[in-house]
Amino acid sequence: MEKLKWILIFTFLVKVSYAQENATHMLSEKIANQKTVGQQTEAYYLQEIKSEPNNPIGYYNLGFYYSSLYQFNDAEVQYNKAIELDSNFGLAYTGLASLFLASGQMERAIAACELALKTDSLSAVNYLNMGVMQFQNMKFEEAEQSFLKGIQLDTMNSELCLNMGTLLMQINRQTEAIVYLKKALQINPNDPGSPYSLASIFSSQEQIEDGYTYLEMALKNGISFYDMLQVDVTLSSLRKNMTRWKALMKKYFPKKIK
Repeated sequence: MEKLKWILIFTFLVKVSYAQENATHMLSEKIANQKTVGQQTEAYYLQEIKSEPNNPIGYYNLGFYYSSLYQFNDAEVQYNKAIELDSNFGLAYTGLASLFLASGQMERAIAACELALKTDSLSAVNYLNMGVMQFQNMKFEEAEQSFLKGIQLDTMNSELCLNMGTLLMQINRQTEAIVYLKKALQINPNDPGSPYSLASIFSSQEQIEDGYTYLEMALKNGISFYDMLQVDVTLSSLRKNMTRWKALMKKYFPKKIK
């Protein structure tokens, strides 16, 4: 379960929040997202607020900017300012849910996510957040339904596919898990979580070549917890070939292997 917990946490630290179009706001083209937030500065968003102090989008954008820098306290302040201006501004609740989840504030994350879904039931990320919280609380059936609803809304969301695959892996529905994990990797070829889970599944199934293929892909994509790799029971079949295993570890952890 520790490895699955790591994958879930990793997902949300990599992408803390995700902006979507909100039909109730005519200025949706101004909403910050993962592609645009890094192109602007704090001063830019502060000026945006100064120009339109009664527009919740400006405060949301500044909150999103702070979230991208993991400045969660500052982000929370801005999201709440957006909500003060418009209590139906769903994106602000989504931002709060995402940052609470990423910072481990589970009760606050659940409350924010429920409000986010109430104000915007067509947001895939709201179902993603809710599904992760249900998953962490071992409510697997509910989590599966949340992930499925999210995927129906956004079939190209790699985080939804990754978490769906991880869930199915956890409840021993490996064949289905492989489909979602491969989809997550197809959408985001740089994702380390999906190939790592695929390596675990194929190793458990004694499909050694596939296991090594995906494990090396995960290592290339950033998996760096050497000690865990040595004890992860799902990779035991891969470790049986000590020569091949040592060569792979030496390639990616040269300081660990003499």
